[in-house]
Amino acid sequence: MSMKSNSAFQRLQAEYRRLAKDPIPYLTAQPLSSNLLEWRYVVRGPSETPYEGGIYQGKIVFPFEYPYKPPSLFSFFWRKS
Repeated sequence: MSMKSNSAFQRLQAEYRRLAKDPIPYLTAQPLSSNLLEWRYVVRGPSETPYEGGIYQGKIVFPFEYPYKPPSLFSFFWRKS
């Protein structure tokens, strides 16, 4: 494993711990149990906004070179509940 990929795993582990300790309102994100480089996320529309009741889901795929190269974002869907 290269130094950059090692730093990607260290960085992603630290970011996941930070999110668990200090969650972001309306957002949940976590890595797959089988792959730290692939995360799933859900954004829920805040109350009293045009997005209220909406749910936006997707995945984030981090390259081995992260944080030196950006992740790719993929959206699954947006729906209004």
